[in-house]
Amino acid sequence: MPKFYPIINSSNPNIARRAESMMQAIKQSSLEIEALELSFACPSLLDELEAIYKLAQDYKIKIGLASLIDLKQIKALKKLAQPWLDTKLEVFAPAFDLNIFKAINKDQWLSQYLDYIPGLYNSDDLNALLMAGYKGSKFKIYPLAPVDADDFYRSLQGPYPALRSLRGVYDEVIQCTGKVDALDCFADAHNDVIVSSPRDYHKARKKQANYIFEPELRSAQSIIDYIRTLVPQAQIIISGLGGNSEQVKELTGYDFIATRMNADELNKHCSLST
Repeated sequence: MPKFYPIINSSNPNIARRAESMMQAIKQSSLEIEALELSFACPSLLDELEAIYKLAQDYKIKIGLASLIDLKQIKALKKLAQPWLDTKLEVFAPAFDLNIFKAINKDQWLSQYLDYIPGLYNSDDLNALLMAGYKGSKFKIYPLAPVDADDFYRSLQGPYPALRSLRGVYDEVIQCTGKVDALDCFADAHNDVIVSSPRDYHKARKKQANYIFEPELRSAQSIIDYIRTLVPQAQIIISGLGGNSEQVKELTGYDFIATRMNADELNKHCSLST
């Protein structure tokens, strides 16, 4: 029976109020909750984090942080939380970043209080993570199973806010055709970047380039099985429900589900845990 990571991923302020509503719902829910995830994509997260952390202690609920994409976020978190953080936080990223991984491992406080868990999309991601010396027990698959290029592109809009502004502005170049061209204002025939996984975009996202979203469309079960082969003791987190609910029911070998939901939606997913 999987445990849940409810995710609050909002661009609205006053995330603490939403977090408390979720904590109240968690206490009344029949679902097994591993932790409540809060996203760095919320602009007010760091301003409200201490208050949320204290609320979580009162409710005896663990919290984690998601959408880590930059070293600056880690530095800001340390500066803010060093005076009051006294338990380890899981920090999730959409893709493996070797510089962030090294920075956390080299810093005594960061390595003591942060568990870095980057998203894995394909076998290359897992191989890179293990070669870097990752010793964690949890592995998160992200995104779960996009059906086409546009679905893949939308998945990346959550952790990468810069991609959100393109929707609507560049509708003429964002299409469900198997190839999705974004940042077309920087188009250059000799400066194309093919994005087949989140890690491809993560590594190249600050370049002025023509990004062509052409994802590797693999099954979620194939990456679950690959993780189990290389790391038999792994605890595997799958991300997302929504339109993927039927896919989730057919998957085997995972331990946790991370999904965006609000307090009213939390109990609607109870049937998936049986």
